[in-house]
Formats: sequence, C-alpha cells, structure tokens
Amino acid sequence: MDKNTQICQKLIIYIQKIFGHCENIDKEEFFNNIDKQELCAFSLIQMAELSKNLDDDFIEEKNIPQNQLRALRNRLVHNYDGIDFTVVWEVIEINLPELI
Repeated sequence: MDKNTQICQKLIIYIQKIFGHCENIDKEEFFNNIDKQELCAFSLIQMAELSKNLDDDFIEEKNIPQNQLRALRNRLVHNYDGIDFTVVWEVIEINLPELI
C-alpha cells in the first residue's frame, strides 16, 4: 500500500471518530460537552498534520482541500484565546461529510 493510501485511510478513521463523537447530538449538546469539543478539535488538527504528507499530485488528483485543512489547523492551534468551537462544529456539519 502506498503512502498516500495509508494517509487517506488514517484521515477516514479520524473522520469516523469525529462522526462517532457527534452522532445523535445537536449543536447545543456539542457546546455543552467540553470532552466532545476537545476530541473533535484534536482529530481535526491531526487530520491537517497528516495531510501535509500527501503528495502534491495526489492532492490535486483527489481534490483534497489541503489549503483549507492547513488554514483550519492554524486557526485551531494558533488562536491563543482558545479554540472557536463554532468553527469546529461548522467543519463537522458542513465540510467533513464532503470528504467522505
């Protein structure tokens, strides 16, 4: 199995974990559960870190939103006032389903 396929499999595992943590909960429940918030934010950060190792031609061929993942990671990691969990929720609800 090549490097890109292995990374994509790991990305899918993180997406599945996020969906598992957020299954059958709404936005209000998410915002009232710091454990779910932190688990999801960590998984998104890990996804962005992993995606850095994908080959450029693979990213282009598979239409992987590399720039958006990097921007999200930077926004989550470098916001020293704390993570904006509204952004995390929106990524989970809007963007992640598009990746599967």
